Amino acid sequence: MHVPSLPSGQPCLISGMRMVFPWPVALMTPDAGGPALAEVSVREGRLAMPSGDGWRAIGMGMWVKGAAVLATMATVGRFLIEADERVAGGAGIRVTADLDRDADPLILSQAMAGHLMGAILHLSGVLPMHACCMARNGVAVAFMASRSGGKSTLAAALHGRGWRPVADDLTALTVGDGGAMLAWPGPSRWRLSQASLAAVGLTADADMALGPTGKWLVPGGPGWQVGPVPLAAIAELAFGEERPMRVERLTSARAVAMLHSHVFRRRLIPALALKHAVAGRCLAAGSRLAAYTVTRPPDLSRLDEMAEAVERLEIDA
Repeated sequence: MHVPSLPSGQPCLISGMRMVFPWPVALMTPDAGGPALAEVSVREGRLAMPSGDGWRAIGMGMWVKGAAVLATMATVGRFLIEADERVAGGAGIRVTADLDRDADPLILSQAMAGHLMGAILHLSGVLPMHACCMARNGVAVAFMASRSGGKSTLAAALHGRGWRPVADDLTALTVGDGGAMLAWPGPSRWRLSQASLAAVGLTADADMALGPTGKWLVPGGPGWQVGPVPLAAIAELAFGEERPMRVERLTSARAVAMLHSHVFRRRLIPALALKHAVAGRCLAAGSRLAAYTVTRPPDLSRLDEMAEAVERLEIDA
């Protein structure tokens, strides 16, 4: 199977960030000319490994110095992410990429939309959530869970029931001009395991495997959200054997705590001196959104029941 790619030099819009890559990039969403939160300049260049010159290792192959993040990824390359006053009137981000000669295009694409996008959003003052997001009737719900906790599987199941996909795995949140929370679309693709693919009736070509992760990228197809959508509710997926599935509405205080615990790339928060800023963003979101926990079994045997429970949530436009 040929992996669809966006040609080099063609703008794309990822999580509200308008980006232009100097190389063809797989499974990215072309920029349809809608609103963007920030401009991101991407260029290629040589990058050396940190050698004690003010860089601080924070894990996950990341180092931080001031408001700059250096990320390394095996088989992909090194990336320097920093605020750049020369981009978009001083509100932009610059990414310098030192790519490995044989970088896997799918893993590179996933890194730009996931691991590296977390740093870009933090530096742009946007709240990045480790969450999938789906919309129905003009409003969206974001689903949070631990790693491999079923977020993408539930989202793909809801897509099959007529919901509109907004973002898979990483959802960017901001406060709109009218005070409502907005969710910004990610790339139009799913990242699913073989078990999840089977559960939702999808198939993936072998060419779409994400290396040793056990996950496959599946093009999202038509119907993916274009432009930001009002976010009405958040739901955390928890494990349990309750029958029927237990759905609990949370207080605003618990909603804020839930949001804070699912911020994407949390280790960047203290490293970039963002504790107060991120806490304020979580408070703003938690005070505006309906929040729930949905307790379900750890396997996929009751996926339809879980989707039905989500569809019964009280969500106000």
